[in-house]
Amino acid sequence: MAELIITVICALLAVLCLIYGIFAWHYRGPILMNKYLLASDEEKRALARQPKEERNADYRYAAKISFAIALMWLMAGLGIITDILLMWLSVIAAIVLVNYALAELFRNNRS
Repeated sequence: MAELIITVICALLAVLCLIYGIFAWHYRGPILMNKYLLASDEEKRALARQPKEERNADYRYAAKISFAIALMWLMAGLGIITDILLMWLSVIAAIVLVNYALAELFRNNRS
């Protein structure tokens, strides 16, 4: 019974991440990035004046990360219900996600 409850929670988290990813891919809704969430008032005013292309790139980046997190939650839920071996797919997805995020971070800081 506990496995079923945890699987349902994982599935709900995967669906929420997928929904946010779809909205972010279409440039809608908030951009859930530290750059926007932790910005001071001065930084928020500067971000409001940034070109639309930069904001759209941030939306796409947030969408890609959200899709990867949704995949990770989905694999975790499937791994709990079916077999523990599928949990390794979730771990691999997390490692790929971290590597992608770090690569994007360093690529953006260089340019």
